[in-house]
Amino acid sequence: MCFKIERVLTAESLQQIWALYESSFPVDERRAYDQLSLLLSNKYAKIYKFYRANELAGLVVIWEFEAFLFIEHFAVMPKMQNQGIGKNVVSQLIANFQMPISLEVEPPFDAQSERRIKFYEGLGFRMLNLEYMQPAYANNKSEVRMKLMANVDSISNLTVNEWISQLKREVYNCQYE
Repeated sequence: MCFKIERVLTAESLQQIWALYESSFPVDERRAYDQLSLLLSNKYAKIYKFYRANELAGLVVIWEFEAFLFIEHFAVMPKMQNQGIGKNVVSQLIANFQMPISLEVEPPFDAQSERRIKFYEGLGFRMLNLEYMQPAYANNKSEVRMKLMANVDSISNLTVNEWISQLKREVYNCQYE
């Protein structure tokens, strides 16, 4: 499968993926446009869009920390889902970064959330067994019960708690622990 990944570096490029971003995530699980645009200058965050045959196929927002990579948002255009594009993109992230990767998923409560978990499990991720609340993106949004997954065979609770502290501080801009 031939696809191209391109880093989003400008407001114009960000605007090209905004509709997909907005439609792919519930309001409490996404940033406002202004918040997302701030990531263009964040030292840890990178936004990528990917194409298949010169047509926008999806987006991924990652955070590259010293000890791990965090996938904050990942979406494939609905008409291009179930064609191996997502698998290829995540596999490329795993190969390129060669460090532990973590991400959030909704707990398995319906067929779609179960499929999403199985998708990541098929790529070597496993559910981390702990309670986790995604902090609210803004004062007018709610925190969200999520599960963390990582592509590691074993990980200590201390390491996971360090990751969570970094996520709260850097990704969600929490001023508390």
